[in-house]
Amino acid sequence: MKIGKAVASAVAACAAISFAMPSQAQFVYYSNRATFTAANPGLTIDDFEAANTAGTVVVSGPQDRFTNNTAFKPGDIIPNLRITAVGTDPDQFYVNNGVYAPTKVLTTNYGADFARLDFFEGGTGAFGVDLGSNSTGGNYSIRIFGTGGLLDTRSVTSGFFGFSSVQNILKLELDAPTFETFDNVTIGVAGAPLVVPEPGAYATLAGIGIAGFGLARRRRKA
Repeated sequence: MKIGKAVASAVAACAAISFAMPSQAQFVYYSNRATFTAANPGLTIDDFEAANTAGTVVVSGPQDRFTNNTAFKPGDIIPNLRITAVGTDPDQFYVNNGVYAPTKVLTTNYGADFARLDFFEGGTGAFGVDLGSNSTGGNYSIRIFGTGGLLDTRSVTSGFFGFSSVQNILKLELDAPTFETFDNVTIGVAGAPLVVPEPGAYATLAGIGIAGFGLARRRRKA
């Protein structure tokens, strides 16, 4: 009877491991900013209103908190956010004021480019952005990357897009048919992330289950 209980316990342990194993990435997605903010309070937002421009200017190079150009001065961009236009050399953005939106927004300067957002000072567990559209359309392909590479790709229309994740997100790519336009970039730690064991923990738990089977077999032989 004791042997049967030991085997049953080992089987239960292995079953628990199987059901607890996470998929490659676990996300909660949002299409409404108010819902996203309520679920993930205390995040940091960059609305680009600090840009020193009354109209439209073109800026080159990655835009981050160290930037010093005609639009942004050091500290104007929030920490842990670096924005790059990828594809055409030079890397350029329009800083628009009242062109595609009533507020200041960023738009890639070349139609073939896409926008890459790097969370270069530690990653993020939550992200939100307002995606704009222009005359060429507002459908976006959004690629999300973690330490292991590409985690997920989402196809969304213009408007709000956000997510929280149990994984540390290192960068994100915004790819529209042409001229990506975005505003109100929001980053930070997710409000209530799931607790997921490190990969090594699964090996430890599996070892416990296997050891349980071994113990049961030794008792049966005795």
